Amino acid sequence: MRGGLQSPVDGWAVIETVEPGSELLTFASGAAYEARSPLRVLGKQTGALYLRVAQGVARTGEDVREKLADGRTVVGEAVKGTTGAVHAVAVWCGKGAPPPHPAINTWDVNFETHTSNATGDLAATWEDGRETNQEYPFQQFLKAAHPDDVLTMTRLVNRFVGAEPGMLLGMRWSVRRGEDGWTPLQSYDRYLVNDRGERLWRGHSIDLTDADDVHVPMRSLVGTIWSGQQAAHS
Repeated sequence: MRGGLQSPVDGWAVIETVEPGSELLTFASGAAYEARSPLRVLGKQTGALYLRVAQGVARTGEDVREKLADGRTVVGEAVKGTTGAVHAVAVWCGKGAPPPHPAINTWDVNFETHTSNATGDLAATWEDGRETNQEYPFQQFLKAAHPDDVLTMTRLVNRFVGAEPGMLLGMRWSVRRGEDGWTPLQSYDRYLVNDRGERLWRGHSIDLTDADDVHVPMRSLVGTIWSGQQAAHS
């Protein structure tokens, strides 16, 4: 807890947008959440506003900045993956200039080629020698994860391969930062099949280093797969 002190992430919400019509909130006001309906977490009025902005940004791929009748400004910033697809949207509403949004990474894992790529605020965090947007073997990606997380993550990946397209996986894990440091992350990923028939794992990760109350289990992966409809009404 920060005792009410403001941080750079206060006021921002992150909404996962990979599956149109099943957008789910994963972060709000400095705290991580299990994927939930924005209306449930933020309230109907605020949730509807944030959801409308997120859906618009995801549809067009363009950031938005809109002045509301009450003098507040609502901002929507696209969080794009290496293909240009919008994986999530960071939304803020308030008066004055918004602070920087939370540090967010996007990633794609291709189960046909066994490769991964990443881009965004955390791309350098992996510290595995990769360049942004560059494909690397998935095993090399796993080397950057905390040893306690690797086995569980591997099991979840195997389970995820058999999921139905559109299913969502949420997990809490850590990635190496420096020789002795670890960065806690919350990740959400969709299982997709692209136009070429390739099975993909597409999602985003949020740096929880400065997060407040984290509304997900600590240390281990959540390991739960939801359909969008189930999660939206949970």
